[in-house]
Amino acid sequence: MNKYSLSIITPNGKVFEGLVESLIAPGVAGYFGVLSGHAAMSVVLTPGPVTVKAESAERYYAINSGILEVSRQKRVVLLSDLAVEKPSLDEARHHATASVTH
Repeated sequence: MNKYSLSIITPNGKVFEGLVESLIAPGVAGYFGVLSGHAAMSVVLTPGPVTVKAESAERYYAINSGILEVSRQKRVVLLSDLAVEKPSLDEARHHATASVTH
């Protein structure tokens, strides 16, 4: 599968940087996916879990609101004021929901 460069960045620095196969993120219009070759776009993100598939393994991040930008150069940047890696999708979902209510 084709890969692209992904950076997940918070005010405290980079949380993830590397080549990935896909990601699924929570946008204001619902969840969406990004594969290699995706059209350029910018999306406003809502709090929720982000799933990143890299090296045939999935990684999960709890994020707060933010912005995701897909460029024409096979590069995706996710900017959020919170991004924490979690061991499972359920834990990422719970953490993202808890961070909004507190």
